[in-house]
This record gives sequence, C-alpha cells and structure tokens, in this order.
Amino acid sequence: LLERLPHNGQVQQTYANLLATRGEYDRAIKHYQRALELSPELAHTRLWIGMAFAYSGQVEKARALFRQLLDQDPGNAQARHLLAATGGGDTPDRASDDYVRDLFDRFASGFDANLSELEYRAPQLLAELSVEVSGERIGSRVLDAGCGTGLLAPLIRGRSAILDGVDLSSGMLSRARSRSIYDGLFEAELTAFLEGHPATYDTIFSADTLCYFGDLSAVLRATSQALL
Repeated sequence: LLERLPHNGQVQQTYANLLATRGEYDRAIKHYQRALELSPELAHTRLWIGMAFAYSGQVEKARALFRQLLDQDPGNAQARHLLAATGGGDTPDRASDDYVRDLFDRFASGFDANLSELEYRAPQLLAELSVEVSGERIGSRVLDAGCGTGLLAPLIRGRSAILDGVDLSSGMLSRARSRSIYDGLFEAELTAFLEGHPATYDTIFSADTLCYFGDLSAVLRATSQALL
C-alpha cells in the first residue's frame, strides 16, 4: 500500500505505527515526519513522534517536542502527561481526567479487538479470584470500577443482583452499554464517584484501573467508604 500511495499522509502514519510496534523507532520517526509533511492536520502524529523519540532513548528530543506542543496548545492533556512521563514536568498524583478520557475515547472502537490479540486475561483472572474469595455469590450490589467496554461484566453478572459500572470515558461506556448487561453505567472520575456513594456496594471490582493512580490512599479510602 505504501508503494502504491507514497504521498498519502494517512498511509505513511499507519506504516510508521507498524514500525513503532516492531521497535523500529528511527524508521518510524522518518515516516511520521513524512506523514506530517503530507497531512499536517493529522492530530496525534506529533505525539507519536515524541513517544518514538522517548522509546529510542532520545529523551531530550521527546521533551522538547512535548513542550512545543504545550506552547501551541496549553490544554493538551496528552502532551502534558507525556512530558511528565519523560521527566520533563511535575509528576502528578495520578493521570489527569482529561488524559484518561481522551486516551480511551480514541481507543474505544478497537479496544476489545486489540486486547484479544494481546491475549489479555485480567477480567477472567479477576473473576476466578473472586470465586476463590467469595464463592458463587459476590453480593446483592456490585460495582465494576473502571469498567471500560465491559469485558468483566459477562463473567460476574450471574453472581450479583445489581451490577453497576463507572468509567471516565464516554466512548468506553458506549461500548459497555451495547452489551445490555449492566443495571447502571456512570460517567465519572472513580474517587469522586465512590465518595458520592457511601455504604452502597457489597463488592467492588477493578481491573487495570488503579495503574493510572500514583498515591492510592484517596481512592482506597473512598472504596472502603463505598462498601457496605
């Protein structure tokens, strides 16, 4: 495809993404830069160039690019997060709401397929562990905290009377809603949601959500308060 459409910016970007997944970052950078020359409107290409710089050990170039993006757009949550991740800015207590929301809204459409390719098993492992801990019945009201597209829901739905889900990403929640499994789905930041629902849930599940937090004290305290 690249040979047939060498002047197509989207094709150049897609090829660069492929190279990056293979760890060929220097080649990927060249194709990202060519993509931008052909299609300056490609929204996330500069971020991907910065990430490729970082992964290839060219950290100062990555920081300079992220700073440039922030100068142009001070509200760019992705650039702010990546600048901090490369040691060029203050480290936040957790990933910002804007960063998480934007990241997962963009990934929502292909999220399940990508995880399937990776043989992702966190929901299955969590469901199996809950059987060991709680048996077949996990409570009358259960929360899937950071529910994403709802991969955990079919594995625990039959073991709870009411199953709610909460997530920051409207795109992910739309996918979860299409499963028609949850009793309630809420778009909210997790700690704030838990603080607003004291003594509500028998069991709270969370798969690959707390990795976006640094200091866990606030979210764990809110979790404790939300449990019956």
